[in-house]
Amino acid sequence: MWFATLLTGCIQNDGSRWTPLSTFELLTLDDERQLGMDVDVEIKHRFRLITDPVVTGFLHDLGQQIVAGVEPQPFVYRFQIVEAPQLNAFAVPGGYIYFHSATLLEAGSVDELAAVMAHEVAHVNKRHLAHRRQERQIPSLLTQAALIGASVASQNAAPLITGMAINVAVDLHYSREDEAESDRLGAVYASRAGFEPGEAAHFFGRILAKQAQYPNNIPPYLFSHPNVAERIATVEEQARTLAPVRNPLPGTQQRFEDMQARLAQLVDVKRLELPGRGVSIDHSSNDAELARIDALIQSDSNEPALAALTVLAAKAPNDPRVSLRIGERLYEAGRLDGAIAAFRHTIELDSARALVFYKLGLAYRDRGDRVRAVYALEQAIGRGRTSSSLVDRARWEVVKLTFGVIAESGFGNGDLAASQATPAGGPIDRLLIGQPNELDMPTIAWWGRVSGPVLGHKDKIGIRWRDPTGHIVYEGMPEDAGRVFLSSELPMAVDRAGDWVVEAILDDRVVHQSKIPVTARAVPNPL
Repeated sequence: MWFATLLTGCIQNDGSRWTPLSTFELLTLDDERQLGMDVDVEIKHRFRLITDPVVTGFLHDLGQQIVAGVEPQPFVYRFQIVEAPQLNAFAVPGGYIYFHSATLLEAGSVDELAAVMAHEVAHVNKRHLAHRRQERQIPSLLTQAALIGASVASQNAAPLITGMAINVAVDLHYSREDEAESDRLGAVYASRAGFEPGEAAHFFGRILAKQAQYPNNIPPYLFSHPNVAERIATVEEQARTLAPVRNPLPGTQQRFEDMQARLAQLVDVKRLELPGRGVSIDHSSNDAELARIDALIQSDSNEPALAALTVLAAKAPNDPRVSLRIGERLYEAGRLDGAIAAFRHTIELDSARALVFYKLGLAYRDRGDRVRAVYALEQAIGRGRTSSSLVDRARWEVVKLTFGVIAESGFGNGDLAASQATPAGGPIDRLLIGQPNELDMPTIAWWGRVSGPVLGHKDKIGIRWRDPTGHIVYEGMPEDAGRVFLSSELPMAVDRAGDWVVEAILDDRVVHQSKIPVTARAVPNPL
């Protein structure tokens, strides 16, 4: 059964309208993030998604190599694998990109796969869906995901073909211009990441071969935007003027081959992931020593516990309980790189535990690696019980990392009656202070717009002001500036030149920083 191909321009829509977006002429970035998140939930409900960390980890890392050369990057990109035997890849708004397992298995090289991936990244990065300004052009992607899921589950293409036929009737495919732009930019993105951009043509050729092999299973209109032969010619022509600007990360080709072998095994045994190498080993001989170490941990003897765990790890390198405890001790000590390595080793030994992915996500978050944090936390969500507190905490972290807590911020002079006033008064982007003996010192106030998904926690956001030396000069709760805004006026004179910093605090962590430069007025030379 063939219900879509890479060449269709990814997921299309069925012509119906989804009410939550009907009031938007142009989707905002937050609208796209929320739409993508909602569609992702539906896809995960309808599809069987591969969860094996060896396979998904490779795809994630390859995707981030592509994304690293793309500017701007308003989204956290997710790369996921649908268990399905068709050559297909599709993207939805907000950075969610999906590959059928057959696409990964049929790719003849990592360059081919990177070319497909770069094309999808271009659709998202250029916000092709968001630029469908008219209300009737905004797809009901949730409905489309349901149609695709029903088609896959029943092995019957009819439900989807019906939905696609509606698309043709109202012309809601990605336009020829969108596809051409994604082909062109995809080649650029692939070359920036160190891959051969012309390999996309080889993959297109594979799809043509499948069409010839199964001519009755692919609706011909799926190839109409634009013609496949034209796209192959365009990609080949562009490839003559592009070359990889650097080498891919070391080991990429070997990881690609390992991924394909493992994915083939998963498909063959009809599993979504394989157990780690430490699962089948009897580790009971370590129980007594672990109990002794746990007693040390309970008594806050972190360093002695860590030393004992290091000794035990040398004796029992395949016991995931040992490496997990090492990661926890290192995390508590603020040694994030070591903690991340220990948690990753634990996952290699046993990938079934949501807690390990959750702790890995927090370690990445604290190290400032938002993308890897989201990947690990979403792995935890997929493995945890739906109603568990761990899954709830992981989802909350994903929301904060995906949307941010403060969507935008700035500074004002406190004069709310000023022309074009911000929630903190007339806008200012720098401050000039006079001589210390001046009676009237300038007022400075901060404002911030809270992201939509975080608005329910607006009253829990705290504010901290730091002077140019880094000293905290004020800490407290901001003012509610109405609707989605917060504001905070510095309750003291600004008497020092340099960068003044405002930190937004939520869940005992700094989630946003704003700074404003302050300069001193030059002292005139006496005559």
